Amino acid sequence: MPTPILKIIFTNLVKKPYTNLFPKTPPIPIGDRFRGLPVYDENKCIGCRMCVTVCPTRTIIYIPEKKKVKMWVGRCLVCGLCADVCPTKAITMSKDFLLATSDKYNERLIIEPKQAGSESKPQSSTQ
Repeated sequence: MPTPILKIIFTNLVKKPYTNLFPKTPPIPIGDRFRGLPVYDENKCIGCRMCVTVCPTRTIIYIPEKKKVKMWVGRCLVCGLCADVCPTKAITMSKDFLLATSDKYNERLIIEPKQAGSESKPQSSTQ
């Protein structure tokens, strides 16, 4: 007589996986409260440095010459603390979560302010 564990093993061998077979299939829909990668709008930023103070992984670096911040998204925990404390909502959390790369200095993983005098738009890691 087979043991109960063998029955469980053979049952699980023929079941479909509980996970999404991404990237073979499209990603599953994400919920309304999902926090993805941060999006930085330098036009709204007043340089208060509250996001720099609250970031647990030191992802955000203040640039005093520009009075703006630079973000190393590869370090980000996606906790959302920076977006919560920003008084002008210059940092918001997107629904983007795909950031796999083998280069930690990839331009998608670094969000920095544009040069002075250039037209700037909100930046995210999906440029």
